[in-house]
Amino acid sequence: MTQLRIANQARNTLAAVGFAVLTVACLPVVLDPKSTSGFRAVAAVLGALMITYAIRTVHSGIVANDTDLIIYNVFRTYRLSWDEVESFSVERGSNVTGLVVCVGVRLKSGSNIRTSGTSSFSRDLEADYINRIQSSTAWQLALARKNGGNSLTRSALPESERVES
Repeated sequence: MTQLRIANQARNTLAAVGFAVLTVACLPVVLDPKSTSGFRAVAAVLGALMITYAIRTVHSGIVANDTDLIIYNVFRTYRLSWDEVESFSVERGSNVTGLVVCVGVRLKSGSNIRTSGTSSFSRDLEADYINRIQSSTAWQLALARKNGGNSLTRSALPESERVES
């Protein structure tokens, strides 16, 4: 089974390190015997949440294999069969600033999924991620199944399914 993993690993690692540092900052409060038990409990819960968030952030991204497209976002994982996927696009991310872009996955049902694990400030980088997916064996097999078994090359993709970098 062929598999392609796409993620903005530098951003994901940097975010995870930041949350790990914040977790370490909670430790003195948790370990200080002079802190009230309620305050220590809140600091411990916040630390646990930050570690969980850090782990999910490092793990976030897209995995494409012969049968599935798996999107690992920080708060949710989507496992989609290729038959559910309509197209890919570069979309505005869902962060507070609105400056970040990410890969968007349009489903045949009409819904759209943003992939937080690929987010960056570069439209070109996101377009490159999409081109890597569309050039993958997994996407080519899905297109062949969709087109009655005819295999397609990258240049034979319909214009609506191509992303130029």
